[in-house]
Amino acid sequence: MTRFADFRTRRQLTELADAGFKVAKDLHQQALAASTPRAKAELALAFAQVADEVRRTIALQARLERDAKDTAASGGTPRPARRTRRGETPDPVPPNTVKH
Repeated sequence: MTRFADFRTRRQLTELADAGFKVAKDLHQQALAASTPRAKAELALAFAQVADEVRRTIALQARLERDAKDTAASGGTPRPARRTRRGETPDPVPPNTVKH
């Protein structure tokens, strides 16, 4: 990723996290002020969904920052991506190796 693309991506993620945070705060205030249990529940669900997306955006920012530091520390060679399905923890021991 070029420096410009890296900067642009970080800026976009920051803006996205900030916008989501503002929406989450607004939903929180609306939920507190809601007059019916149904309205409170609907607003609380919306808040939880937005808050989860904000957390994911922040986690992605942190991961990209960590990857950039790792790449710089290794002399510019990025580590291969480790893919997992959502909610899974990658196995720290590569396949086809003996576990002790």
